[in-house]
Amino acid sequence: MAGSVDIVQLDVHRVTCITEWIKVAAMADAFNLPVAPHAVSLVHLHCAMATPNLKVIEVFGADEHSQHVWWTEVPPYGDDGTWKPFADRPGLGLEIIPDSLNNNLIG
Repeated sequence: MAGSVDIVQLDVHRVTCITEWIKVAAMADAFNLPVAPHAVSLVHLHCAMATPNLKVIEVFGADEHSQHVWWTEVPPYGDDGTWKPFADRPGLGLEIIPDSLNNNLIG
């Protein structure tokens, strides 16, 4: 149905990976639709930097506080309140805490 979507809200973990996320964002751009990633903000930050039709990155308060559960180090906020990825690290620059994958911690 034409016109049934105003903003495409993607989750990198629901479309299975960053490559697929970029493909969906490009498809949205082809239809002049903005993209607003949902949750997992530190991963979406990197996708957003390659997305010309980005509207906003959604950050939940819980997401912001849970970053230290998943990652060994979290990029600090800049003076203007924005996150900037680590410039001296490859890929996402994030290193997962191995114990965070333990089912006891997640569930």
